[in-house]
Amino acid sequence: MSVRYNDLISDAQLEEAALKSMAGLTIASNQVAIQEAIRDTTDRFESFFDRFFIVRSFTQRIPINAWSYNRLLERYVAWASDKPIVEIKSIVDTAGSTISGTTVTREKSSPNSSYNWFATSTPRDCRVTYFSGYKRSDQALADLTGTGPGQGGLTTLTVTPDDLPSDVRRKAIELAMLYMRRALDGTLGSSSRMQQVGSQVVTVNAIDSRAEDKILESIAGAYKRRV
Repeated sequence: MSVRYNDLISDAQLEEAALKSMAGLTIASNQVAIQEAIRDTTDRFESFFDRFFIVRSFTQRIPINAWSYNRLLERYVAWASDKPIVEIKSIVDTAGSTISGTTVTREKSSPNSSYNWFATSTPRDCRVTYFSGYKRSDQALADLTGTGPGQGGLTTLTVTPDDLPSDVRRKAIELAMLYMRRALDGTLGSSSRMQQVGSQVVTVNAIDSRAEDKILESIAGAYKRRV
């Protein structure tokens, strides 16, 4: 088992976090638990946010009425279903034939946004094939385009995506740590509460059944896919 190209964090990133917070952890003897936690985290993120984070290829149908004229760009724009747009590869009509004389580029809907718009001077009912997503900080373009173990096989990708946003990376590590603890000692998360024991009030740790959801919900507003 190895880290997949589309996993949100690397084994080195999780190992570093685990060594800091889990006293006595031996990395060599827990490689399977580490890699399973990474895979479970990626799968849970993709399911909860209804999107892929690491770059891959998409094809989107853009009907003629989806284009709207933007006065600032002086071009027609349409929203991308999957963001951020990394590279546009082709534009064809609904029958699959290449459209000549029509160019589609990527644009930002605001200075601080990602590339989330398609833009063109000649709107058409079309299908656009493009790459969308991020990369891990430890990945280079060759890791995404290569066809070896743990590589993406995106052989036609020529633009290097931006790194995964830091808040997504932090929350992915946090969730993976919960999965690690569950695998190693049977708890998913814990919370502290005060409890009366005889004449004493003591602090006890209780399993937090919503620990996983709390991590995901903390960044849902920024990253959950909206159709």
